[in-house]
Amino acid sequence: MQDIKEKLIKKHITEIKKYVSEDNFEFVPRIKNKKFLMDNGLLVADAIDIILDISINDYYKGPESDNDGYVGQIWIFKYDFEGKMIYIKFNYNSPDKTSCISFHEDEIY
Repeated sequence: MQDIKEKLIKKHITEIKKYVSEDNFEFVPRIKNKKFLMDNGLLVADAIDIILDISINDYYKGPESDNDGYVGQIWIFKYDFEGKMIYIKFNYNSPDKTSCISFHEDEIY
């Protein structure tokens, strides 16, 4: 059973990266996201590089429905960046687009 879940996760990581690479992607400029980038000397382009480096080892949870009523699935990853755990949350809405709705230091880590 674990193999099926692992394949699903890998498939969605690949699809998210495809959307990002094809510029069919939105980095939502929430205050928390912008503050994290600024505090760490990062640009959105750097966040995109990090997103493109996500692997199954960074998977945290998903898919889940979007509690805010948007169409799509929520996928969450936690990525270790220079000793800081980044909480990265996507709204994955195939075949339309993917949005990164959270990109900030993990508050639970």
